[in-house]
Amino acid sequence: MNRDADGSLHDRARRDERIRRALGPVAPPVQRLRTWLDHVDSEGESLENAADRALAMVTTVLLSLGMLFGATTAAGVFYYDGSGRVNVLAVMGVLVCFPAVLLFLSWAAALNGPRIAAVPLVGDLLGAVGRVSPGRFARVISRICPEDQRLILNVLLGFDSNAHPSLGPVRRWLAARWSHLSGLGFFSGALATILALVLFTDIAFGWSSTLTVSSDRIHGVAKTLAIPWGNLIPDAVPTLELVQATRYFRSGEITSPVVDPVLLGQWWSFLVLSLIVYGLVPRAASALVARWLLSRAVSRTFVHHPQSEAVLERLTGGSVDGHASDPEEESPASWPESVPREWPEIRASDHVVNWSSVPIVDETLAAEFGTATILHAGGEHSLEDDAALIDRLATSRAGAVTVVCKAWEPPVLDLTDFLDAVAAGGAATVRVVPVRVDHGTPIRAQPRDRIVWQRAFASSPHSLASPPGKGMTH
Repeated sequence: MNRDADGSLHDRARRDERIRRALGPVAPPVQRLRTWLDHVDSEGESLENAADRALAMVTTVLLSLGMLFGATTAAGVFYYDGSGRVNVLAVMGVLVCFPAVLLFLSWAAALNGPRIAAVPLVGDLLGAVGRVSPGRFARVISRICPEDQRLILNVLLGFDSNAHPSLGPVRRWLAARWSHLSGLGFFSGALATILALVLFTDIAFGWSSTLTVSSDRIHGVAKTLAIPWGNLIPDAVPTLELVQATRYFRSGEITSPVVDPVLLGQWWSFLVLSLIVYGLVPRAASALVARWLLSRAVSRTFVHHPQSEAVLERLTGGSVDGHASDPEEESPASWPESVPREWPEIRASDHVVNWSSVPIVDETLAAEFGTATILHAGGEHSLEDDAALIDRLATSRAGAVTVVCKAWEPPVLDLTDFLDAVAAGGAATVRVVPVRVDHGTPIRAQPRDRIVWQRAFASSPHSLASPPGKGMTH
């Protein structure tokens, strides 16, 4: 956005007007700003690509770390040396219940952080959870990124002192998305490890608790948890017989004196589906929702940034066109009886520029102003055309340049910038001649028009010329 100040006011105004007309009245603000940036900032695309690569780097590392942590945790919880049982309740607590609590707290902190943070103990708990959130490790990961990506991450994550306060929502949802993606990696790694252990080893499952819990209650809880897949995969719903047969106590003895060894391995399908339904799916859904909220926060921040609002005001507001194709109708009695055919102040001009398409053919201008070089600028001509003309005048070392304008149009900043550029290019003299047109011939301006032009050029270094006896140089 800092490039908005580059170039002259004339160039910026015409550029923005061209963009506004190309987009039309129904283009959304984000599209308007992106189109504007494409025209203004030639490095914008490379900067955006660098930001995408930086964010992708952090996402990849956090997802990989999550998978590694999930695989390690599952391997520890499912550790079995043949002497005991893999406790189903411990698996559910570590891999399902605890992550579900963390998921709830992360959403509570993201959606209502400021209000919840003010609640005693709860705010401290959320603060502790936030400090160990995977998204917090982005700063550490950024250190392994290339310098250009590291600088972008420092701004996005608020580590740079120049980071704008409006990026707060972006940082919050970016950290939330990274946390959920890390959780998605955690469950992916855990599930891969569990399936590998089930396939390549022989695991004996059971359940045990220090609390006095009946088998009927455990069966009821398991059956309730299995409702999402109960009708589709009935074999993954623990039966009362399985619950009763796989209970064991501290001594390692089971409640039934005779247990079919096959029953000891039947808990795996229930555990895998529990991790998928209550772990993997919620994390995947949370990551998608966080991505949507992040995109919305980015759009809002982009649109409501102070500099963006100034650009949008120019791109969405109505435009006032000060150019008229024809002069105002005047009474024939107000026209001069004779059209002046000589312009002695400017007969020595090296070049004459027809500004903003004064309706006079080149041959007539050449005859009136005594030159064979008639050039065109302003109006419907593009900025590139004007710049090429200015370069041409500078290259030819034009001594005196006369710019013919429509007297019935008030002077605009476009003209002032053009005159300044021509003078800066080396022209010895730059004169402006506002004229009216009578049947394709230039005639002197009306008094009221001359007053307007005289006021506009009162402090200008350029000459304002008029027909014989009316000339005035400032």
